[in-house]
Amino acid sequence: MGAYRWKNEVLLASALVFGVGFAVEWVGVQTSLLFGDYWYGANLGPKLFNVPLIIGVNWAMLSALTSAIGLSLFRNLLFQVIGSALIMTGVDWLIEPVAIKSDFWHWKNDIIPVYNFACWFIVSLIANLIFIKVGKPKLNKTAVVLFILLVLFFTIQLFI
Repeated sequence: MGAYRWKNEVLLASALVFGVGFAVEWVGVQTSLLFGDYWYGANLGPKLFNVPLIIGVNWAMLSALTSAIGLSLFRNLLFQVIGSALIMTGVDWLIEPVAIKSDFWHWKNDIIPVYNFACWFIVSLIANLIFIKVGKPKLNKTAVVLFILLVLFFTIQLFI
């Protein structure tokens, strides 16, 4: 279990997932067809078409971390992708209340729809499949530590 290596495959997978993530968020914000009726607040930085640019980075980062963990837990590709997507959707469930409180994004009537998590799971399946097939991640200390820190950060933020 070594450190994370930024090989060409990882960079390509990151770029592809960035693009997919940004595109689905654009569709979601513009139409409410994906995720539900939501909009971005002011605290995620510059936006393009009402979607913060950092959102694509978030999709790529979460896919890199969760696909590496999914690969370590399962040997079968289907289980790796599903497991990674479940972990990623769980992280979104943890982030949602903090995001609202922090003016990252907001939901109509301040209600996070279950549909959001269904969409997150489906998009996470695609993102993790891309990362596993193209990026060929391996479990490493960096991914594990970053994932644990991410979960701790948002868990602590829930209680502040």
